[in-house]
Amino acid sequence: MAQASQPASPTLGNCVRDRLREILPVAVLAGLWGVLFANNLGALPRLTGFDAKAHLDYIRYIQEHGSLPLASQGWEMYQPPLYYLLSAAWLGLLRLSVADPGGLMALRILGLVIGIAHFAIVWATLRMLFPFERSKAGWGILLAACLPPMLYLSQYVTNEALAAMMVSTCVWLTLRVLRQERPAWMLYTGLGLCLGGALLAKSSAFLVLPPILCALVWKWFERRAISPAQIASRICFIIALCIVTSGWHYARQWIHYGNPLIGNWDPTLFSWWQENGYRTSSFYLRFGNVLFNPWCSTFQGFWGRSICHALGDGLLGGAGDFFVRPPWNMDLMAIGYWLALVPSLAALTGAILALLKFIRHPSAEWFLLLGLSAWFFGHWAICPW
Repeated sequence: MAQASQPASPTLGNCVRDRLREILPVAVLAGLWGVLFANNLGALPRLTGFDAKAHLDYIRYIQEHGSLPLASQGWEMYQPPLYYLLSAAWLGLLRLSVADPGGLMALRILGLVIGIAHFAIVWATLRMLFPFERSKAGWGILLAACLPPMLYLSQYVTNEALAAMMVSTCVWLTLRVLRQERPAWMLYTGLGLCLGGALLAKSSAFLVLPPILCALVWKWFERRAISPAQIASRICFIIALCIVTSGWHYARQWIHYGNPLIGNWDPTLFSWWQENGYRTSSFYLRFGNVLFNPWCSTFQGFWGRSICHALGDGLLGGAGDFFVRPPWNMDLMAIGYWLALVPSLAALTGAILALLKFIRHPSAEWFLLLGLSAWFFGHWAICPW
């Protein structure tokens, strides 16, 4: 009697092919980013980008003095130092300085690496959220890699891209903790260190702490597998690692200026002018003509400001003057504002559906994602820039 055939076990070659096929979207988009950055590398003027000279001065100070500056020593010197330390170390490894043309190119290559790492983390997060729906991760990474702020900020010398990447990594690690029945302490360690790293990249990363900690407490109480004392110990462990990683910077600010969150908006450091109309009801009710003249529409109303930044480099890299703007193709960017309305409406529809799903079936995972989005949007509505 013939034996029944056994199903073939997966070979190493098949596993490798499946893995390569799975990460193909990341590899393709990384290649396209590389081509785009290579095209722009020598074309972008030296001081293109928001406060580019001030950011370069920060890196130059570290290279020349071997120490960190104080907030009063320059326009962007109040910023947490992680990006600037990484940049100075990267340039030191290549034996370059910010004054060298090659040094500026090296910093833009660093921005390329940060940007690719960021949308790869977004892809990993989506694969975790939708393990059996590969198309959702594919569309999600396509949207992330094509977001205008991701594209233009990654080509500027700025700490914004690194801070955003660190926040996304915190979200990914938190979701891993939430998805595992008994998370290893290494995950808690990674989350605490990553939260500290985010705060060491930009102080606005403080906004990520409440949604993350609330989601963790929600999940632990939901499981009822650990006591309130154990929950408190885990939260304290994460916060302690965060403080150890980044607290020294804020303590330093506090000692020198009496304020751990001091910035260039503080009159004790600098005095500067602000457009009338911010934080008034009329500003939040105006839309402006951003779809017809997007350049600097950030001053015409809250909703126009949001579209101005999100769908293109509408503030012209902080140039403040159309005639010294970055050398983007402005005609294509203007058309892009209209074309971007389709994926923007699709994303808005998805957010509404996710909110309705959360209302019907509440979960810590979607509380984290929706709460974080609402929290950051509220900050965006209040912050004058």
